[in-house]
Amino acid sequence: VGNVMPKKHYRTQETLPNKRRVDCLILLPEPSGHMAIDSKFPLENYQKQFSTSSQSEQNQYATQFKQDIKKHIDDIASRYILPPETTEHAVMFLPAESLFNETLNRFPDIIEYAQKRKVCISSPTNLMAIIYASRSIIKDHRTHQHMRKILKHLSSLGKDFSLFEQRLTKYFSHIK
Repeated sequence: VGNVMPKKHYRTQETLPNKRRVDCLILLPEPSGHMAIDSKFPLENYQKQFSTSSQSEQNQYATQFKQDIKKHIDDIASRYILPPETTEHAVMFLPAESLFNETLNRFPDIIEYAQKRKVCISSPTNLMAIIYASRSIIKDHRTHQHMRKILKHLSSLGKDFSLFEQRLTKYFSHIK
């Protein structure tokens, strides 16, 4: 996050109003709320399923891995989705592409479950896209704020020119 997002637009290990600490909070402009990103990776059961040659044990560890992910989705949904303080969704970051791909390919129902719980499961590559999109939202918001100031100054300048025109017309009438 720190490589892409300016420091003033995110916080790490931020404590939310419910006293829960999130790994990263992207500070989006109002009225969006801030976006919570939490790194959860049930690595133990994931690795165990590949360390055994027994098909039944592999299936058992895969089932436990799926349950672990579901639990993390529920934790993220209940802890870090707090509108209006946060966005209406949160990001569950899986820090390895292989872990993300395994989840996506093997358990499409988990992805659907996460969507229903408003949790976006993200890999390192996907997270970069989310961060860049967030940065664009922040930049657009700043641009709109500057545009409002410019329009306000132009309106004021227009009034000044109108007043100047009235005075100039009056001046020319006096000269005639």
